Amino acid sequence: MAEEVTRAVVKEYELGPYTKVRLVFDSDKGMVYEVIEPSLDDGEWRVYRAVRDEILYNLDIDLTNREDFRRTVRPLIRKLYKKLLKVKNPPEERIDRILYYLERDLIGFGKLDPLIRDPNIEDIHVSGVGKPVFVWYTKYDLLPTNIIFEDESELRRHLQKIMFMSGKQVSYTRPIVDATMPGGLRVHIVHEAVSPTGAQVVIRKHRRVPLSVLDLIASGMAPPEVFAYLWTLVENKASILIIGETAAGKTTLLNAIASFIPYNMKIVVVEEVRELNLPHPNVSYLVTKEALDSVGKVTLFDLVKAAMRQRPDYIIVGEIRGEEAYALFQAISLGHGGLSTVHADNPRSLVKRLMMKPLEIPPYMIRELHTIVHTAKVRIGGLVNRYVVEVADLVDIDDERLEPEFSTVYSMRITENGIIRTYKPEVSHALKRISEQKGIPIEYLLNGIRKKIEFLKKAIARRLSYEEFIKEITRWWLGAVPEST
Repeated sequence: MAEEVTRAVVKEYELGPYTKVRLVFDSDKGMVYEVIEPSLDDGEWRVYRAVRDEILYNLDIDLTNREDFRRTVRPLIRKLYKKLLKVKNPPEERIDRILYYLERDLIGFGKLDPLIRDPNIEDIHVSGVGKPVFVWYTKYDLLPTNIIFEDESELRRHLQKIMFMSGKQVSYTRPIVDATMPGGLRVHIVHEAVSPTGAQVVIRKHRRVPLSVLDLIASGMAPPEVFAYLWTLVENKASILIIGETAAGKTTLLNAIASFIPYNMKIVVVEEVRELNLPHPNVSYLVTKEALDSVGKVTLFDLVKAAMRQRPDYIIVGEIRGEEAYALFQAISLGHGGLSTVHADNPRSLVKRLMMKPLEIPPYMIRELHTIVHTAKVRIGGLVNRYVVEVADLVDIDDERLEPEFSTVYSMRITENGIIRTYKPEVSHALKRISEQKGIPIEYLLNGIRKKIEFLKKAIARRLSYEEFIKEITRWWLGAVPEST
């Protein structure tokens, strides 16, 4: 006898007046993300198609402004509803439902629109025809949805819309494309020419309001002590690399600690696709540029070299993978502060990788690096959390064995009895270097860290928003925050 499938609603919320989301635990499928949209009968779908065709053939209707679109289209829906369904007074709610689908499909992203609008979703994965779209959901990792592209033509229509919005084309001659869409969405498209199951699309969402340090503390990523320590390093132009696996929170952490850079410093941000968003007034954002036959192509390496000519206090590279690493370490060696992320398993393997081909960065340049922050994605039960598992200062590299030596300021491990955290700022080699280079007593730096810990704890207690928190940090730099704070 087949085992009965049970379903339980774990979470439910609305994305608007006509869209609802349910997270459902299914004993057969596990956790499933379900989108519930308004229903239309056959006659109303006829009205929808008629209005849609009218809009597409009417060049006077603005498809970029939602308010103008609604104001223009609503009377058209009412007119065709009366004409096609022979209804004297169409119900306003039914008109609103038809308007919802027209807005979703013509201004939004079609079937994917609710996923784009859900702030809890980080990535969207389309893996061809007849398969559920997957989403990377905060706290639950990858989840299947109830959204499926039934045939090639439907998927191709959505793909064409994405390409139109990104300004790039994918084809048999150019089957793999990376692009940016409005709102900072990053999209990776693989054409059906190299994907037998149909076109594949990955959309990475960009937070309009970044997560602050307070958000990361509240999420359990790291305690205030860790962020107070990193704050002290950043304000003294230390160079820090954040390492970890895919989706371990590296970029989120990078953006958060970059807010600690003193407000009057010049910053240059270098990325392949714009992701970082800093609150500082003097920030230059540089992004790479692709070109056919390498004509006009601009790489990360080119941009990091160009960044040095702008006399920045800090150069931030979204992620280093190739020759741009050498340029970044050159900049660090010349006295610029440096922040970046790298895929690596642990601090030791990172330093080894930097010295090996194809990077081959000399040990004397790597020694200029102050600190490595190791992040990890940890699954406990059905939930996924991101943690800072280690903060390690680089002490030295043995010239003969090429073995790095570290001082571990912070470490975290999970046991049967819970999370055990060890924090020892007094062993910090980075603080020792800053003390020697700037003539600042170690005790003064440690005392500053203690004050920052209290500052962060009070900010958490006050539940400051991102904007409010940035204002408080700015006041700190301006000397408006009393020392006892």
